[in-house]
Amino acid sequence: MAIPKSRDFTMLPLILASLPMGALAQTQPVPGQAEGTVDGVPFSVPLDCSGWQNEIQRMVSSAGDDRRNSDENGDGYVFSFSYLLPADRANGTLVVDGRELLINPGPRPGPDAPAWVVDDDSARFSGPTFGQDSAQVEVTVDCAPREAAARGFTGRVTGEIDGKTVDEALFCGGWDGATAIEARTDDAAAATAELFVIRESGEGTIEIEAEGELYRLVAAPIAGTEFDVTEDRVRFSQELTSRQTGESYTADLTFDCTGR
Repeated sequence: MAIPKSRDFTMLPLILASLPMGALAQTQPVPGQAEGTVDGVPFSVPLDCSGWQNEIQRMVSSAGDDRRNSDENGDGYVFSFSYLLPADRANGTLVVDGRELLINPGPRPGPDAPAWVVDDDSARFSGPTFGQDSAQVEVTVDCAPREAAARGFTGRVTGEIDGKTVDEALFCGGWDGATAIEARTDDAAAATAELFVIRESGEGTIEIEAEGELYRLVAAPIAGTEFDVTEDRVRFSQELTSRQTGESYTADLTFDCTGR
């Protein structure tokens, strides 16, 4: 496979060095759902299934929480699930109404002992929880793939770069960050794009890969370029020159997260 050519500015390393650590990295949550009943009372908890595809240990947690049984988002529920594939061993925890319920077989041997049933996209448990605070639970963990909009790709990046058309769904989960605006396409998109804008200065970067070529663009006074930033959109429209070839090309890109 041919290595894509890179078109960027000589001052890019200087700009990147000034950015906060991890500024260009976004974690894309993968939505799922845990549903069931506790002693006959129904519950439903949105999940982050981004750890489901791990080949050794699948890990799932309630969306917006920190995986330490803390209700960070204040919805009254905390859920976690892990499945160690080599050992075929699964465990779950549900915190609801201040009760911490251990959803696992515990030391209950025998063919009738309750157990998790795990398949490619889901896991199910039916039976009593283990521990001092016992409850009868029915729970299904659903981590089946969702459509792009359900996975947080509620925006769009459109435009052209060097004669190549860009029109892809955009993940807007980092758009409303306190110090920066972040957005990116799915890694599997035909043309991939990442946007990072520092709110205070309006400076930042765009990385685009389209038709086998990688473009790293800088918006900063030192580069003689800038973003047009509004509440819901960021536009970059510039005539640029490749430092590898000396050829001029146009970049006209709009990142739109109005629907987030």
